[in-house]
Amino acid sequence: MPINLQSFLVLLAAAVITVVLCRKLKLPAMLGYLLVGMLIGPYALGFIQSSDEASHLAEYGIVFFDVYPRAGI
Repeated sequence: MPINLQSFLVLLAAAVITVVLCRKLKLPAMLGYLLVGMLIGPYALGFIQSSDEASHLAEYGIVFFDVYPRAGI
């Protein structure tokens, strides 16, 4: 199943909500991103099925994960 706009927006909204909760709990935002990826991905809740589009989205996530600590955000 390709990732459509609705799936992407749900993923983005879940990430934003989780990061806000992590910040309120004084936890790193990166932990929130990782939790959302693990829970919504194909191996936990299965909201986003494994596909080429999901793989490309995951690769972008790895790039941001690599750049994030160096950017000082």
